[in-house]
Amino acid sequence: MKALVTGATGFVGGAVARALVRAGTDVRVLARPGSDLGNIEGLAVEQVTGDLCDPGSLRTALTGCRQLYHVAA
Repeated sequence: MKALVTGATGFVGGAVARALVRAGTDVRVLARPGSDLGNIEGLAVEQVTGDLCDPGSLRTALTGCRQLYHVAA
């Protein structure tokens, strides 16, 4: 099962992404262009560049996902 995590570059979102990966979930993260990716560096996730304010990029990020963890502020 694939899950999208918004806000994964932040403290709480990164923790959610790490927990999902540990649980065996296929994780995709939505990150704005130019975001600091240090919080998810080395984590086995698929990164999609986009923004919550851009419906098209959100639709693209959600394609194929069965779960959404909205942790972006």
